[in-house]
Amino acid sequence: MVSNRTLQLMSKLFTAILYLAISLMAFLIDFPFYPAPVALLIIAVTTALAYSGHVKLGFAIMTVLLIPALLYAYEYAALGVLFLILILFVLIRVFDWLGVGVGMLAWEFSVMPNPLYVLSVPIILTSPSLTIGVSRRVTPLKSLITFLILYIPTLLLLNANNIVPWFGYVGLNLSPLQSLTANSITSALGNINVGLYGLSQSINRVFTWTSTYVLPAIMALTAYTAYVISSRLRSHDNKVIRYLAPAIGTMTAYALMTYLLFYMNPYFGLYQGVDVNTLMHGLLPALIISLAILPLIMHFRLVEIKFEQEEKQSMIALERGYQLILNKDELRSLASEWDNVVGLDDIKNEIETSVITPLKDVKLSQKYGLMPIHGVLLFGPPGVGKTMLARAIAGRLGWTTIIMNLGELLSKYYGESENRLAELFRVAKNYAPTVIIIDEFDAIGKARTKYVSDDVTPRLLNILLSEMDGITKSSENILVIGTTNQPDLLDPALLRPGRFDKIIYVPPPNEETRAKMLEAMLRGKPIQGQLTMRSLLR
Repeated sequence: MVSNRTLQLMSKLFTAILYLAISLMAFLIDFPFYPAPVALLIIAVTTALAYSGHVKLGFAIMTVLLIPALLYAYEYAALGVLFLILILFVLIRVFDWLGVGVGMLAWEFSVMPNPLYVLSVPIILTSPSLTIGVSRRVTPLKSLITFLILYIPTLLLLNANNIVPWFGYVGLNLSPLQSLTANSITSALGNINVGLYGLSQSINRVFTWTSTYVLPAIMALTAYTAYVISSRLRSHDNKVIRYLAPAIGTMTAYALMTYLLFYMNPYFGLYQGVDVNTLMHGLLPALIISLAILPLIMHFRLVEIKFEQEEKQSMIALERGYQLILNKDELRSLASEWDNVVGLDDIKNEIETSVITPLKDVKLSQKYGLMPIHGVLLFGPPGVGKTMLARAIAGRLGWTTIIMNLGELLSKYYGESENRLAELFRVAKNYAPTVIIIDEFDAIGKARTKYVSDDVTPRLLNILLSEMDGITKSSENILVIGTTNQPDLLDPALLRPGRFDKIIYVPPPNEETRAKMLEAMLRGKPIQGQLTMRSLLR
């Protein structure tokens, strides 16, 4: 399992590398305007901002600095350039950084010198695989939408001066300024034209091609096909199939695109506006990207998305009055508390034998005809380590852990406490296998005869009993651990079979155990003179 720190570092590196590639191509290859030292400084600032998490700020700076570079490239249609810049600002505002980043990367490849421009379509057809497992608001077509929104205005700009087909070779033949002096900038941008006439002519050229309407729909269909196939195969049990999922999805999308172009061309004349060779030359790069690069990025993205979802769910859990522990590092920290529970070796052996082992090795339990345990009650005097032992059990199992805060669970609003308890069990089922720890269990498990009819606690107890019965009937991997100082106050219904099947007494430590506890607490700390632990207890 990747640690939080490593995951955050990988996320920063992934974002930085993506925007390094975008700014590198924008300022050095596609639209070289600034002298090399200035361009490298812009690239470094953009990359550093992306790495530090300020992606939108870096994107905004890059976009503003692209204005003179784009005017330098398309000086015959300045109005179209400003429209393109406006689109860039809107995209980063509306879409997520990944969709805009990958779409912009494909757009930049589309206007690169030969032969790199053939990479734009492979990037578009492989990018939907990156969105597997993300939330609904991030669609698999965002990168394609970004690309089309940028590429169609670029086609208009290009056709204001030359006739350029869809996905055809574009040769801008630009060279950067030698210096940023007033004379050099004035000379470079001195022939700027608003370009109304050229743009109107280019609109007639571009939008009279049927491909302007049909080809984006074909690309959307094939990109979504790649997403569906990749996502289905990513859930397969076979590791090889999961690894090949992006390649299979991409190649299927390419085959579908080729078939649709060939089949629909007689009806729509698609070849009038499409350089088919460009599309076909991208087949090999698409295969390489989907086999060598995407599986690694996809694995990282899925882990990152899972981490983000866990963080979000944990924040919701705290607001709802309980602690949700999903991270494996935190669970390992809980497991380490097992060794800190000293002097209870007999109890720990009993728990290991009758609770942990049967739950972790279900097949072995079934061979011996053992029923799974869904409830453990730890009782004993205050301060003997019941809560620590409960947390250690959860850590040893390695299951998702929910620690209920009874103070936060109770609400002054009628019915709210019951809803929170029911929601807690719904979350436990969603993240099963799960351990639910309820400290001071007698606060909600007290006998119902001790309350008036309208008290909230009996209603909570009824919900708890119903949920525990449901766990037993459905044989779900959920373990409820309760701790209490007053077991005699508990409702007898809790102790029936199928609820708290295992009841364990945790005794106070004797003199020998207290000596071991002191020794453990003082281990590694400076001690003056010769001290024995037993002497401190006298």
